[in-house]
Amino acid sequence: MNNQTRSSHGFSNFTGTIDQLLSHCATVDVNQLQSDIDYERLVADVCQTHDCDPEQADRLIKDAMDQCLQKELNSMVENGIVAVVGYNEDGEPLYALAENNKKSKKNKKR
Repeated sequence: MNNQTRSSHGFSNFTGTIDQLLSHCATVDVNQLQSDIDYERLVADVCQTHDCDPEQADRLIKDAMDQCLQKELNSMVENGIVAVVGYNEDGEPLYALAENNKKSKKNKKR
């Protein structure tokens, strides 16, 4: 039995008995919940700052996160931590731990 409904702001509302609510609360992932709340606040802030709807804000946030990730990956390649080992069908690079780091990681385990 699913006791959750989606509200207009994206959060789940619980409907059910007190016992069902207590049982549900006992299984809530607090870290995931906090992450969802923080993301919803971020979306709201972006909507207000850029005068856009939540869908556009979500896309802006994801684009910014992709840019940050790509910048970090480029830095890791430049520093020899990871290497480009090939490309997928879309032409995007595939990364793996650089050979020199694999050896040092094995030595640390010994």
